[in-house]
This record gives sequence, C-alpha cells and structure tokens, in this order.
Amino acid sequence: MWWAKVTNKLSIGSGLDILLISEPWLGAGSRYTVGHLIHQDTKSWNEELVWYIFEEGTAQRILNIPLFQQVNEDRLVWNPEKNGHYSVRSAYRLCVEEIVDNSHLRRLGYWSRIWRLKVPPKIKNMVWHVCRECLSTRVRLNRRGVNCPSSCVMCNDHHEYGNALSNTIQQMNHLESLNITALAEDEILDLNFISIPPPNLRVLNLKGKLTNLPDWIPNLKYLVKLRLGLSNLEDDPLESLTSLPSLLRLNLWDDAFSGKILHFKKGGFPKLKELDLTRLNSLSSISID
Repeated sequence: MWWAKVTNKLSIGSGLDILLISEPWLGAGSRYTVGHLIHQDTKSWNEELVWYIFEEGTAQRILNIPLFQQVNEDRLVWNPEKNGHYSVRSAYRLCVEEIVDNSHLRRLGYWSRIWRLKVPPKIKNMVWHVCRECLSTRVRLNRRGVNCPSSCVMCNDHHEYGNALSNTIQQMNHLESLNITALAEDEILDLNFISIPPPNLRVLNLKGKLTNLPDWIPNLKYLVKLRLGLSNLEDDPLESLTSLPSLLRLNLWDDAFSGKILHFKKGGFPKLKELDLTRLNSLSSISID
C-alpha cells in the first residue's frame, strides 16, 4: 500500500538486518547496516562513528533512538497499534481519520455518549441511525431514487413523519426544549396532529416549511424562546403569538414569513426582550400600534 512507509517503523535489535539506505528508518545512510553503528557487546551506539558519518542533526536523531538489551531481532513495527502488530481495524481507522477526506460525513456532537448508554445495543444503534439521519425512511429512499410511496407505513398519512412525530411529542410530559428540523427545504413539517403539547415547554425551534402556524403554539404559557426558520408562513404569525405570556425571545429568519407586512399590536408580547427578524426577503414594512 502506498501509505505503508508513513505508518511503519523499524524496531532496532542488532541492526545487522537493516541497511543504512533503502530502509524506512532514516532514509539516508551508506552501504553499511545499522549494526555497524552499534557496539553489540554493550548494546550502545558507536557515537564516534555516528558523528563521523552523519551531519549533526541526523547524528543526534540516531543517538536519541533507545537500544534495549532484550531486543535482539530487527522487526517492522505498525505505528497505529500500541503492540506494533498490524490490524485491519487500525488500518480502517487510519483511512477514515487521516487518509480519506471524510469531512463531509462528520457531524458535530458527543457521539461517545450514545455508546455509553446503559441500554441494549439495538437501542444504541437505533439512536445513532436517527441522529446521523441514515434511517431508510420512505422520504429518504425517494430522494435516493427509490420508487416507493412517501406516505406513512403505519397510518398511510400523506406526510410520513407527521402523525408519528406528533404522537411521540404528546407523550413527553416533562419536555422543556424541542428542536425540529426538516430534512429538505421543500419538506413540510406537519405538526397539526398535536392536540395536547408538552405543558412545560420553554424553548421551541422549528426549521422547515409550515402550511400554517400550529394552533397549539399560542397555548404554551411557559414558552420563553421561539425560533422559526424556512417556514414560509403566508399569514402574519404575530397575530397568533402576541398573547404568549412568558415569551422573551422571538426569532423569525430565512423566510419564516413570506408576507409583506408584520403587525405588532398594542399590548402584545408583554415580556418580549429580544426580537430577531433576519432574511425575511418578502417583508416590506413593519407596523407597530
């Protein structure tokens, strides 16, 4: 393999089997073996000869290499493994981490926490697949050219995730923060199936197209932060959100609203401290009572 010399090194025993040239120990030398530079009886470097043959930097590198009495044979050592033995596992890891450009596959996060969970392995694998967005759902299969229906397998709903996701959220009675992101800009986040939202929800981030603002959001009396992105809402969302009693931060970004006018009513948003309106390309004016 072309990268073998990068990952291998020579462990020096007697040095008699290692040529000073054409071997990956220093890459320079003469027709003699490394053994000619070693006092074999005391297993120490012949410093006078080393300094005589090599320039100062190379000589010092040679003399810094330790020699051990118990090591009698020269052998090739595989660097990526502590025991020096080659393994397919370490070669694969080397390819993934150092040789092959896999930056486009990397995802930020504490992935080791998943594998430390005290749950059955199949649950860990399921969580990992969900977080890495590599479950073979119908929507994802369609994007990869597989001709199959996009409706839900269980309930035949037009949007594969809508009903199942909504039912799951409704069961999370102690949920305080919820972040939902669509897999693609044209995918619709259908959250209208939620009839009873988590009562203690404080943070809500929705990134994806919405047919309309879910009518349960204005009923979140403990919500302090709301962020909507890529929603393409045609109706002014402020009309529904204005009465949220605890809202401190409101972020509308990347065409969350596709209309032309936002209207802030008098007495609305009683506790609002931060308002962020970013890249609302269709917005032309803001009206404040």
